[in-house]
Amino acid sequence: MIEINETNMAIVQLMQRAAVLTPTEVKQLDAARSSARSSAWYAVSDAMSAAGRDAVCDVVRAAAITTAWNAGWDSMSPVERGVVASVVNDVAEALMMRDMIGKNGFEQHHYDLLIKPWATVIGPAHPDDNHCI
Repeated sequence: MIEINETNMAIVQLMQRAAVLTPTEVKQLDAARSSARSSAWYAVSDAMSAAGRDAVCDVVRAAAITTAWNAGWDSMSPVERGVVASVVNDVAEALMMRDMIGKNGFEQHHYDLLIKPWATVIGPAHPDDNHCI
């Protein structure tokens, strides 16, 4: 049984919001993605493995991709859907690892880099993320 907590609720809200992104928001998300994203992604990936969370994060990743591809965005190109899948995946994985900040090489700045595009365009990914905007 999945525990209902603040982080899980934030992931559900992320997926719900991603399903109704406008084309303008998608363009803004694409522009907000950081070149430093790759180093943050590797840090979260390594921390997931160290914490034994790979399987759970695989489910979240699949949900992020499904959300992006099935949101009914007929006017959106595959590239734009890919942008959304990438950004939503980053945010969902960062949320899953939020409680691991400071452990296994996953630091606050990694978390902040992963959620920054979303936080900049849409708003906080988690109720305690106001510092990232």
